[in-house]
Parts: sequence; C-alpha cells; structure tokens
Amino acid sequence: MSFLDISIDAKFVDAPIGQRMCINCEPKDESTRRGSVLIVPPFTEEMNKSRRMMSRLCRLLAERGFHAILPDYYGTGDSSGNFVDASWENWIEDLKLALDQCKQEGNQRLNIVALRGGALLATAFIQKFELELDKLVFWHPVTSGDMWLTQFLRLRIAASMASGEEKKETVKELKELLNNGVPVEVAGYEVPPGLAKSLMSSKLEAGFPTLVGQIVWLDLVPNQEKTMTVMNKKLIEKFSNEMNIVSDVAVGPQFWSTTEIVEVDDLLQKTLSYF
Repeated sequence: MSFLDISIDAKFVDAPIGQRMCINCEPKDESTRRGSVLIVPPFTEEMNKSRRMMSRLCRLLAERGFHAILPDYYGTGDSSGNFVDASWENWIEDLKLALDQCKQEGNQRLNIVALRGGALLATAFIQKFELELDKLVFWHPVTSGDMWLTQFLRLRIAASMASGEEKKETVKELKELLNNGVPVEVAGYEVPPGLAKSLMSSKLEAGFPTLVGQIVWLDLVPNQEKTMTVMNKKLIEKFSNEMNIVSDVAVGPQFWSTTEIVEVDDLLQKTLSYF
C-alpha cells in the first residue's frame, strides 16, 4: 500500500469542554484495515519537537493497513483550553475520546504507541478503562513523572541564572509552590498544580498493564555501540516473567529535545517491524 492509498484527515472532535484536534490516517479501502493505533504524545515542548515524527508514524501505519489517530490534549496544540487549566484526568479522557473514534470506525483491535511522558499517561489510561491491547509500544519512555518534572523545572532555574537574576530558586521551592496550588511558569508553559501533583506520583512500573499481547520498549541511543540504560534493563527484567516484553534500541538523536526538528528513520522502521 502506498501514500496514494490512504486518507489523512485533521479534524476537531467535540468534547465535554470545547473541542480536541485529532489527526486520522487510514487506508481508503476499508477491507484492508487491520486495526487501530492510538499515538499518545509527550508533554510541553517535547510534544512540539515530536510532531513530525508522530505524524510520519501515522502515515506509515496507515500504509500498513491501520487506522492511526494522533490527538492533541486539552490546552495543547490546536485543541481548546489553556495549558494552565489542563489536568491528568482531562488528558486521560481525551485519549478515551480518541479511542471512541477508533471504535466508531469499526476498529476493535487496538494498539498504542506512547512517546516519553506519554507512556505514563497511556498506562494510566489503560488501567482506568481496563483495556485489552494487541500491542503497546513505548518510545524512550519516562519511567518517573517526578524525575521528568524535576528536569523540566530546571529549565526555569537555568533561564534565571542565564539572565543574571539575583533571586536563586531551587527545584524544591518550585515544587512547594505547585503543592500549594500556585502555577509555575517554565519555558513559556504555565504548569498547573494539579497536573504537577499527578506527575509527581506517577511511575511507569506502578502502571504496567497486564491485558496486553506484547509490550515493545524502544530506546534511542546516539550510536550502535550504546545500549539501553541499566535502570531500564532492570525494570524490563522485573516484569518479563509476567508479560511478553521485548526491548530494542534505535540509533539517532533524541528528537524531542533537539534544537532543530529532526526525524529518526531507524526508530520508525523498527516500530513498523513489530506491526
């Protein structure tokens, strides 16, 4: 199947609050459809830097016979709302909204590809609705929401130091503000306290789903001599006796944090090989 055999549709979907933007890619011939793939994006600037990769994955999956859907969360991208009003619960419901679209198209076989922090959200989503999946694919997943938030808050501290501000903040102080219900502005994003609290308590290992045919864990490394981190290997080994987990690495830059927008063909091709 080629690019000419698929349809691409970007549309707004009505939600309980406002609308959500979703990109749908699917085969034009319904008889060739093999199921659906929900792509779960990361957060903040990582989402923006990853859009090209996620959109390209959508198209490539459609060429393989899948209905692929890529949603924007509430308060992000083209969807309704402001980031400061977003919540973990809202975003889980946004994924449910996208899932319902897949079912309306008659696609009962569900797969998920989740990137970075999207892995934490995807596992919470799967648990809440007790979803059965054919395949769950992680792209370089965040294993601790608290660790991710710490790294994100450090961007504000670094910016303050670079501007020569006398007042020196710490991550601990910023987290205390969030815990006290005060939004914190970081790199142009006003972080909502509720979302921050959900991230602080989110761990990938606490949400590993069991109703999944196969979990595929793909990490990005800078060259072929590098391997997956010891911490990630241990986490995979911890669950490998209970679940069907395969792990692999792809070679390329960590596109969600590069200055320029880049694509990593090796990651895309390895992902497709599992479909």
